[in-house]
Amino acid sequence: MIARTVVPAVALALLPLIWVSAESAGDILLLGAAGASWAFTLLYLARSPWWTRHVGRMLVAFTLALSLVLTQNAVGTWWGENYPYRGEIRDVLYAALGVTLIRLTLALRRLQSR
Repeated sequence: MIARTVVPAVALALLPLIWVSAESAGDILLLGAAGASWAFTLLYLARSPWWTRHVGRMLVAFTLALSLVLTQNAVGTWWGENYPYRGEIRDVLYAALGVTLIRLTLALRRLQSR
């Protein structure tokens, strides 16, 4: 199972180096990751009864936080780091992602200790 993720990820990361620099490839891959994150988030929100179970609500919180952080990073990469309220936006998004991950970890521990 791990090989099904690791091998394509390594290939996807290294193959563009034939045509573009490593920095440009990283920027493009960041856009792809942000797009994939939003696709999953919106599909899950639209087509799954996420509100019916605690794990569904937590998954929504995590995927939203991750999508927003990846989007903010992509904006900073492509438009530069001098946009208004950059520091405040980053603080809120990173705090939200951190809190969400802590809550997910605590929920996982509760489930594993049953």
